[in-house]
Amino acid sequence: MKVVIDMDGEMEQYAPDIRRFVGLMCEKLHKNVHKGRWEHKTRKQCFQGLMGEIRELRESLDGFYDDEAVIRECADVANFAMIIASVVERGR
Repeated sequence: MKVVIDMDGEMEQYAPDIRRFVGLMCEKLHKNVHKGRWEHKTRKQCFQGLMGEIRELRESLDGFYDDEAVIRECADVANFAMIIASVVERGR
């Protein structure tokens, strides 16, 4: 999979971090592709998923997780935020 993000000028300084993070978001979505898409989910269901991921992120920060595990949890949180935005855009 290849993710292309075009950034010019002042935004270029953020490009490496954004590319890595978006790539990780895509990896996490691919890992869970068997769960299907989210069009049938309500805002409340998606928010509950987001809160669950936030709890997992907090646990990873408070626990003895390695840095990569914390970063993966951040990607899960970001994915659920994106899912909520998608559901809201579709009027669910």
